Amino acid sequence: ADFLWEYCHAITSNYSPGSKETSSKLIHVLRFLSSALPFADDVRIRIRFGEGCLKLMNGGDAAAEGGGKKNKSKGEVSMEVIKETLLTLLSCLEMTEQEQQELEDSIVGTTTATASEEMPKFAARSLAFLLQHRPNSANSSYNGDANVVYGRCLLACMERMLGKDNSIVGQDDNVPASKLLAMKLLPNVLTSMLHLCDAPAAEGDGNDTHSETCGSEFNQFVSRMIPIVVSYLDGNATNAKLHRVALEILPQCISIVQQSLQIQYRSAWGSILSGGYATFTSTLANCLLQKKQSSAAGGEDDSELESKLLSWVKTCVLSLLRLHDDVTKDGVARTAVEYATSTIIRGMGVELFLTVVEFVDDDDSSGKKNLSSSTGGGIRDDRAWLLPLMKQSAAT
Repeated sequence: ADFLWEYCHAITSNYSPGSKETSSKLIHVLRFLSSALPFADDVRIRIRFGEGCLKLMNGGDAAAEGGGKKNKSKGEVSMEVIKETLLTLLSCLEMTEQEQQELEDSIVGTTTATASEEMPKFAARSLAFLLQHRPNSANSSYNGDANVVYGRCLLACMERMLGKDNSIVGQDDNVPASKLLAMKLLPNVLTSMLHLCDAPAAEGDGNDTHSETCGSEFNQFVSRMIPIVVSYLDGNATNAKLHRVALEILPQCISIVQQSLQIQYRSAWGSILSGGYATFTSTLANCLLQKKQSSAAGGEDDSELESKLLSWVKTCVLSLLRLHDDVTKDGVARTAVEYATSTIIRGMGVELFLTVVEFVDDDDSSGKKNLSSSTGGGIRDDRAWLLPLMKQSAAT
């Protein structure tokens, strides 16, 4: 096994961009590594090949030794090599079955102990590199399926850095640097994940299919990362430093998630509105409901945080409703908005939804008094479409 690892390392180290012979051999080796590395019995093997993947995407060892300047006479790293390299990097970063089992059983085994020290550091280095070499930037080699794998690598880096250890309650000095860095970089990573949905499709692929696929990666990122961040809003149950950072980055994340409502992401609305956008809004809403229940049960009154959460939820919900007004004549887009709204209502409950949405008048609208007697009871015409959705959500 050691000889095989050394052979693979030699192939990846001696790669020359532009050479068809070395590219073909490298691609075969990378495909083998992406399948074999999850079964490596030493985490240091995965880190070693992971570092090699970063060098490959930067132009190979020759470029690294030359101060990062690529040898243009040898050509750029091909898109196929980039894609296979990203797949191998993903195999290095993702949790192995043994690590997942140890986490589920709360066992501090050798694998988890080593990974908890070395893997977050490697994940931080990988994340820094990937954010500087994202699709649609200077490196034109990124294309098509590589965008999807790129997004999965970002998620794997964040999961490694954030970890699942919440035993640092109240101890500011004991917060791992990688966890704190992941929290602070989350808005940047979220932006990169969203931009993937606007990336041009590969030749032969439809824009809609490509955007929907990248939208699924955006949804995965939001569903896995945002609940972790929101959990740090509980100042009594979490670390004070993480609590402060969570309060700082969530408003930034709201602005980024709202960007998904822009027309440039229309081809992905069917996926990201009912997925990432609805999940983000519902997660904030559920946190608000828990705070209200805690206060009602005689727990500590945190009216300031409740007020912030209510404002954030209202911002997300009303932004989606305004989009519905803008796409009334676009059947596909309107359906996507209505399905996302229905998902949010089910997630937050009809009672809270009625708290954030005005059916008679709304100061956040275009300034017009949109009262109408045609729908009965003075309900605004532009909000009447919500009634069947609320009725359906209340019945389920």
